[in-house]
Order: sequence, then C-alpha cells, then structure tokens
Amino acid sequence: MTALGSILFVAVCLGLQVLVTTLLPGVAEYVDFLIVPVVWFGIRRSQRAAMLTGCMAGLARDVWFRSAVFGMSGFEKTFLGWFLGGLSSRFDLNSTASRFATGFVFTLAQNLLSIGLLRLMDQVTVSPSLVHWLIQGLVSGLLVVTGFTIVNRIAGEADRGSGYASH
Repeated sequence: MTALGSILFVAVCLGLQVLVTTLLPGVAEYVDFLIVPVVWFGIRRSQRAAMLTGCMAGLARDVWFRSAVFGMSGFEKTFLGWFLGGLSSRFDLNSTASRFATGFVFTLAQNLLSIGLLRLMDQVTVSPSLVHWLIQGLVSGLLVVTGFTIVNRIAGEADRGSGYASH
C-alpha cells in the first residue's frame, strides 16, 4: 500500500467515524474507526509506517472531533503505532485472534494514555466505567478483524491470518 493508499485508508475511516457520530451519537463513544489503519500498518507494514499513519489518523480525529487538547490523539496514536510496529516485528500478530487482541489492547492502552496525558496537563479527567472500556475494546477488536479482511481483499493481498499454510 502506497502513501496515497494510507491517506485514502485514513480518509475512509474518518468518513465512517463522522457517519457513525452523526447518525448514532450514542454508539459513537464506543467506536473508533481510526485505530484500524494504525493497527493494520503496525502489523502488516513497518514501525515507521504505523507511526506516520497513527499521526495522520490522530490529527484527523483531533481536527474533526476533539475539543480538549489539540494533538493529543495524534500523539497517542503515533506512540501506540510505534509500539505496535516494534512489537509486531518481534512477534507474529497476524492471526485473527492476535488481531482481535491487538485492537482490544490498543483501545485500552489509548484510554490509559489519554487519562495520563490529561492529568499531566492538569486537565479534568473522568474515567469511564470498566464496562464502558470493555465494550469499547470488544468493538475495536471486531473492527480491526473486519478491517483487516476488507483491506486485504481490496489490496489483493493474501490473508496471512487464517492459520492455514498455503503451498
């Protein structure tokens, strides 16, 4: 996937996020489509690609949705993209279960990082309930698994997460 492809991927995910936020505002707090490109690039490409995609996705989210500290979502997604890219270069995260777990943990890590950064900047923080975080993580895991399937078909790449060896 080229740079133009990553820009298009983030733009489509941003459009889906705007659509969900507009049509289903109650559901939008559990859904973050913009983690899908970061996780995809972190697992399927390089650490650098995940960082750049995370920066682009996070800043797009900040421009469109965030009213608190501008750039914080960009930093969160960039840092987590860097971390995920490094982790995936050492471990195989290309199975469906690993993708789901990555989406789940990515969302929880982003929430924890967000609270920590807000407190570091003396901003008021309200931690959502554990159930809220678990639902958000489950939805993100499902989004990542679904997103991988769709992007792999569009990009014409073989799905390396099926668990079957192709000869």
